[in-house]
Amino acid sequence: MEIPHDYEAEEAVNGSLLLGAELPDLLPDDFYSDQNGTIYKACLDLNKKGVSINQITVSPNNDKVKLI
Repeated sequence: MEIPHDYEAEEAVNGSLLLGAELPDLLPDDFYSDQNGTIYKACLDLNKKGVSINQITVSPNNDKVKLI
C-alpha cells in the first residue's frame, strides 16, 4: 500500500514560502518527495540564520538544494 501524498500540495507549500508566507509547522521528513523536503529544509535553515527566504536565497546554485 502506498502512503497518500500530493506533490502539488508540497510544491505549493514551498512556493508560498518563496512569496513570503510564514513557515508552517512541518518537518522536512513530512514531505513525501525528497526534493520538496530538501527545499523545505533549506528554507528552515535560512530562517534559522535570519536570512530572507526568496527565489535567490533558495536556488539551484545554493549548496542546500543540490537535488533540483
